[in-house]
Amino acid sequence: MKRVISTLLITISIFMAFSMTAFAAPVSSVSIIEKGVWNSNFGSPALDSMNGHVYVVVRTIGHGRSVATYDGAKTKEFWYDSINAGTPIGFDRYYDCGPVTSGSHTFKVSVTSDSSPYNTITRTVTINN
Repeated sequence: MKRVISTLLITISIFMAFSMTAFAAPVSSVSIIEKGVWNSNFGSPALDSMNGHVYVVVRTIGHGRSVATYDGAKTKEFWYDSINAGTPIGFDRYYDCGPVTSGSHTFKVSVTSDSSPYNTITRTVTINN
């Protein structure tokens, strides 16, 4: 009996681990909701070291993986917030574009769904410093 219960619990655990991706909603919307120069005093060395850097916030509705570039160089996501409606329906992703430099710069993000139909949505914005 213990073996049956153990097998059942393992099966349920595996199903739950894969269900988050398998049943996640595909990406339906990607929008750039904010851009600016980071200025924080969180007391977090990682976040406070970003002071004076250009940042961009991208809102994604649905679940997917993103790739972002700033003037053609890959940027890193340094923070994210979940958008919840009982369960996560999307994310606000914060990207570090590096120190402020004068001129016109291009930020581009592409988000590909984690589930069928595996669509990709791309957004581009010009940032003038």
